[in-house]
Amino acid sequence: MKRLHVLGMGNAGRIILEKIDVFFPSVESIFCYDDDTLKIGSTIAGHRVKGSIDKELQNQRFNSMDAAILAMPSAKKQRIADLYFILRNLYCECIYVLPNSATILEGDVFNGNIHRIRPEDVIGRPFHPLQLGLHQKQANTKTVLITGAGGSLGSELAKQALWLSFKHIYLLGHGETSIVRILRTLQSLQREGLSPDTRITPLIVDMKDKMNLRHCLHESNPDIVIHTAAHKHVLLMESNPYSAFANNIVSMIHLFEILNDMNVDRILHVSTDKATQPRSIYGKSKIIAEELALNTALPTTVVRFGNILSSRGSLSEVIENHSPSQSLQLTDPESERYYMSASEAASLILRVIFDGDTHTIYGLEMGEPVKLRDMADMLLRFFFPHAHRSIETSYEGLAKSENFSEMMTDTDEIRKDTNIPRVQIIEHRDGTTNIPNPLYYKELCELLIDTIDPGTNFSELFQKCTELKVTNVHHVH
Repeated sequence: MKRLHVLGMGNAGRIILEKIDVFFPSVESIFCYDDDTLKIGSTIAGHRVKGSIDKELQNQRFNSMDAAILAMPSAKKQRIADLYFILRNLYCECIYVLPNSATILEGDVFNGNIHRIRPEDVIGRPFHPLQLGLHQKQANTKTVLITGAGGSLGSELAKQALWLSFKHIYLLGHGETSIVRILRTLQSLQREGLSPDTRITPLIVDMKDKMNLRHCLHESNPDIVIHTAAHKHVLLMESNPYSAFANNIVSMIHLFEILNDMNVDRILHVSTDKATQPRSIYGKSKIIAEELALNTALPTTVVRFGNILSSRGSLSEVIENHSPSQSLQLTDPESERYYMSASEAASLILRVIFDGDTHTIYGLEMGEPVKLRDMADMLLRFFFPHAHRSIETSYEGLAKSENFSEMMTDTDEIRKDTNIPRVQIIEHRDGTTNIPNPLYYKELCELLIDTIDPGTNFSELFQKCTELKVTNVHHVH
């Protein structure tokens, strides 16, 4: 990188210039722009503000050695999107951005905040800060363990947990590569001064290995457990039902069994809209997991939401890795899905941990569902701004396990607003309330542990679980 264009000369832009050797050590020339006429012509951190953003950009000629950073964390998403496409139309390929101020605590800027622009930075609804900093004093004394910490959501939870200055963060995952990646990210943030006293420990654990899981849980002794680990790919799990049930259910039973002998403050189980009237193996495994979470005597909470926009295996990743010379194959153009960024989901989940009730299902308010055709068009334009109109798209229809549209609630459930913005409580339509049913929980665990093996008929097992639930309904008014 030879030339860096800094768009926005507010507090974030100033800090970037002051720490330029940390953020962009190889840069040779810096050009600064801002829309505030009072700043144009002034000198900030030793650099002159050339002029207004839109006007000056049109006079620039970008090449492969140029980069731009949108140092505007409080800007509206539409403004970020407009600038992104202006830069791409000018053939600026290397564009960085600061996250929305929802994920910057205390207004500081760290290298770990700065990232190459992603679809969620320009696509989807705006997200407003949730004032997570109000819970920093609580977090300072707590140890948190995140399962699936190397995943899209788990890694974002880990970063926000560091911003909250938890006493100790345990990163539990099965894949060493993803755990090393998030570990290095957190360590880099700490070297810059973010929560340097927070201890961070990686744990490489297959949660189906109860002996190792028990050892790691007793060694870590967490106050809070955030359970995100799961096999999530709908079509892949259809052909691997044992892996889905073993990983998503048996691991959870092991987790609860071990934690039952420990003094844990809160366990938050991450669920999915695909658990609502499930057709897929994945969805069926997750609704059973919800039942386990709601009926254990442990202090559990369930959070249900839709798709993470840029998660591994998502539509975004498919299109990013697509060759523009080939036809893009998708399912049904009119099918609808809910989307949310990992940073928004993580922020809301952390608020639920601090402010939510146990043995309760919360649903993240996902906004309006988006048609597959519309999302594909937005992503094609994002990744291929000069070629998106020439890429052919073909539709092969939905698989039997896929829903045309997803639902956040079942027919016997309703959603009500809570005191947490964009978080709703999911209740029974008849007004009854969940209370743990120890006998049902015991019988369900026994059925699952005794039945799940590679030769199991999982449709029959799910039916047995449904029948067991019907005979053990335990709600109170």
